[in-house]
Amino acid sequence: MAMLTTYKKSSRLLKSRQCKFTKKVLLRRAKPMRVSSTYIKLYVPQSLKLIVRHKNTFNEYTVVAYNNSLIFSLALPSNACNLLFDKNTKVLSIKFLLVSSYLKLYFSRLGELLKVPFRLGFTRVKFKGKGYYIYKSVRNTLSPQFGYSHRLYVYSTFSKVKFTSKSSLIFFGLTTNLTRQISLFFKSLRPINLFTGRGIRLSRQVIYSKPGKISSYR
Repeated sequence: MAMLTTYKKSSRLLKSRQCKFTKKVLLRRAKPMRVSSTYIKLYVPQSLKLIVRHKNTFNEYTVVAYNNSLIFSLALPSNACNLLFDKNTKVLSIKFLLVSSYLKLYFSRLGELLKVPFRLGFTRVKFKGKGYYIYKSVRNTLSPQFGYSHRLYVYSTFSKVKFTSKSSLIFFGLTTNLTRQISLFFKSLRPINLFTGRGIRLSRQVIYSKPGKISSYR
């Protein structure tokens, strides 16, 4: 009798579990699939005009931002389902059905690329020393004379150099990273001496000088 009761209990448990499992499956099938749609915003500069083209055959959008001297053409992926553009804030919001981290990174880099022609970077460099001077050629190559026996050259292909005075110059470029790299390389040629104060430094750079020997002040 004990065997029969245990068998009946086990069969009831199996039936109840199967019913619960079938109910869950039916409920999942009855519910519609939820699609996570998010917006990605892209800022367009004020001096650029915008045109949006739509292909009905492939359901694709192409965004064209143009100016008198620049043209940017961008083909959006097929999962872009809606576009909204605000004329007051100049923000283009794109609705995507599926958004990945790669897509967010791509549009963030694209926004930085659109701002590059309208936001130039520059760094100012100063040098100090007796007999220090710099030669500049037509191709923006610098040859500083900072007490070395050999000639040094600094090639600035993607930036321009302009002298503001005898001992200060400015590097202009498309981005601040390019000008920063050239200025740091130029600074490494003759680092500033903390005792005498001679050398190259960036503008607004705080330098704490060290006192020399006590015998030199007597």
